[in-house]
Amino acid sequence: MARKRGEPLQKIGKSLCRPHTTICNWILLCAAGGLDRLHDAKRPGPARRLAEGQLAELKEDLMAGPQEHGFESGMWTGKVVVRHVLNRYGVQYVPRTMQELLHEMGFRHIKPRPRHPKAASDEAREAFKKASRLATYYHNRGYRILAGDEAAHILGPPQYWAVTCSASGARETRRQRRP
Repeated sequence: MARKRGEPLQKIGKSLCRPHTTICNWILLCAAGGLDRLHDAKRPGPARRLAEGQLAELKEDLMAGPQEHGFESGMWTGKVVVRHVLNRYGVQYVPRTMQELLHEMGFRHIKPRPRHPKAASDEAREAFKKASRLATYYHNRGYRILAGDEAAHILGPPQYWAVTCSASGARETRRQRRP
């Protein structure tokens, strides 16, 4: 519209915050095919390498697990699935592309957290959590935690308070303040 009124391309570009060459390209596209030419046409991209039936079979294979198909791995990884697809369907994928395909199929990358061989037992972890909850309980009530080992020593006015935290429970004792 502004161009039909005779405004220069530089002024139109400045008002739209675009270079004047872009404005010129827009005008040429509109003249060639109307406003619809200003939008990019959808590009379909390459065709899938696996057919829908093969994708359904692959999903069943993945649900069965890698050991059912002769792999030693305990869980599916991108590389293991790429090997499986190559062996079964003769189609080569890159691991990252396979991960994207698996994501489209509804699978998510989830794996168990590793555990250190010297990690604490479940009972020791629960005792630690319980002691931590007790320390938090007293901290939130204005006590200051002085040390935390087997017992958490808490200072509150005007006397010393000691809270012994263990797996069996908490015990609170009161001590007189030393001068």
